[in-house]
Amino acid sequence: DLDRPIGFDFGAGPIMEGFSAIRNDTRYSPERGYGWVKYDNVWKGDRGVGDHLIRDYCSGGEDREWVVALPDGSYTVTVVMVDTLFDHFAPDIYLEGEQVFENRSIRVNEPIRPSFQTQVSDGRLTCEFINPGHLPYFALNGIIIERN
Repeated sequence: DLDRPIGFDFGAGPIMEGFSAIRNDTRYSPERGYGWVKYDNVWKGDRGVGDHLIRDYCSGGEDREWVVALPDGSYTVTVVMVDTLFDHFAPDIYLEGEQVFENRSIRVNEPIRPSFQTQVSDGRLTCEFINPGHLPYFALNGIIIERN
């Protein structure tokens, strides 16, 4: 149902109400319609501090790719990133192959929620999280998608 935003909660902790769970091992499948295409971290990622969305995350220092099946069209994508215990980093973010965000530091317990406009033309939204080579690791707490 794309009449309202759809949310994905990343990490091992409790799931934010109304969101779908994305764990380290949530691999993409056509039946599920969303999941990791490229991800290999095993850390559970639950700090136990903060609301259900920001207390946990999927992490890593390597490049990651996540996809969700969506009808072709225009979307607003919001990415939520933070660590509730330590200063952290946000990676370069690409949507549909286009860079929409440049890496930066994130202060402890101060989530950033950048939003981006993108166009889906192949039936699925591809989100890439790229380490430019100098980040020790990054955290991904959530993705919220709204049809425009």
